[in-house]
Amino acid sequence: MGKENERIMEAIDIMMRAYENNYKGSISELIQQEKQANMQVANTPEQREQGLRGQGPGNSMAFKNVGGESFNTVGMSGPMSMKQYDQSGKLIHSEHSLQPGLVDIPTDPKAATIIETTENPSYQLGGYSKNMRNWKPNRQKK
Repeated sequence: MGKENERIMEAIDIMMRAYENNYKGSISELIQQEKQANMQVANTPEQREQGLRGQGPGNSMAFKNVGGESFNTVGMSGPMSMKQYDQSGKLIHSEHSLQPGLVDIPTDPKAATIIETTENPSYQLGGYSKNMRNWKPNRQKK
């Protein structure tokens, strides 16, 4: 079974356990919590420099105390998302489908933690796309 199929089966398993336990909350939050439980953390300068380069879709890495620093996607094999959280854990900025090769991606100086997640390059904002060369990142702040 491929890695993407394993992730789908894990999500289905989470949903089935939630249903069996009469869970009334958000299923997507449960799935996100499961992902974060296996998240990598960039603790060393080498890990911060490497980031998620060479890793496939669905991998995540947390960067602590890097607010105001620039990030890049040089050397990435596919798109990624970047979420920025303040000291209280509130989401202050989110970018999706950042394409490989971008340099000097700014971060909010108030960001206490930044989480990068590699994405599936076949999907773009709710639709399938075979050619993403003309895609422009959504720069809206949340």
